[in-house]
Amino acid sequence: MLSHLFCESSFAPRPARSSCVASFCGLLLATLLAVAPQFACGQQAGERTGTTIATAPVVPDAPETAVAMNSLPRPNFSLPWDAKLVESDSSDAETGAEPMGSAEMDGGVARKPRVKREVEKEIAYTGLMSYGDHKMFGAAIRCQVWLAGIEYDRHIWGRHLKSQMDYVVEFLPFVLLDEPALADKWGNPKSKFQQLVPGMAISPFGFRNMWRANMKVKPYLIGKAGIVVFTKKALSPNATYENLLVQGEFGLQIKMTNRVELRVSPFEYVHISNAYINGSDPGLDELSAHLGITYHLGKKN
Repeated sequence: MLSHLFCESSFAPRPARSSCVASFCGLLLATLLAVAPQFACGQQAGERTGTTIATAPVVPDAPETAVAMNSLPRPNFSLPWDAKLVESDSSDAETGAEPMGSAEMDGGVARKPRVKREVEKEIAYTGLMSYGDHKMFGAAIRCQVWLAGIEYDRHIWGRHLKSQMDYVVEFLPFVLLDEPALADKWGNPKSKFQQLVPGMAISPFGFRNMWRANMKVKPYLIGKAGIVVFTKKALSPNATYENLLVQGEFGLQIKMTNRVELRVSPFEYVHISNAYINGSDPGLDELSAHLGITYHLGKKN
């Protein structure tokens, strides 16, 4: 009866028994070829997800079969964990980002830690030696002044004119003025004798421009302004005890060790006057040589 289903035809004569067996084998082979790819796909998906998928005949028109296919686990094509780590490390290297271990966590968000940079500061022990008076803005003659004290420099103003700009304050506990023993209100000597007048000064307003700050030899320019007080009226008996002090200095700072540097200034300008606050202001202009030792404070890298 089965041979009639596969072998009989209304348009052809009854074939031989061997031809019927061949037709049946061909049909079975075609069925296996159709089902094999679907079984292979299901097996691969099961190996990737770690589950076993049971193969079943596919019925495209049945809604239950469509629901079952949607519920099946889908293959995972994401990169393995090691590959993700390599990819993130390469991206961090390209962007210059720091690894998560060196960053701070703020509310679950990684933030780059802030590194507080220490302010550069120096202290200098300086002394000034006079070349003598020179008439520029003042009228006093036969006068000389010597200064010695401590200067503090702090780098807080960034860079200007291609130089490092620092704040400067100076305290001068030693001030010695050599002047005529007797003079008129304009500072003209009335005696051939000289006298020494001690005093003290402070210059809270100052700046320093230093070029080549990281080199061994560093040119610098300093300007300072303050007040000087003498033990008696200076430059004239009609003048005042208190006077303005203005200094301008140009020189070189030479590195000796990591912390100690030598400061040499062959020319420094010094001006002393009282701005005519009492009607008598001879004024003093002087050129001097400046010598000092600078010591760097704080940690040294």
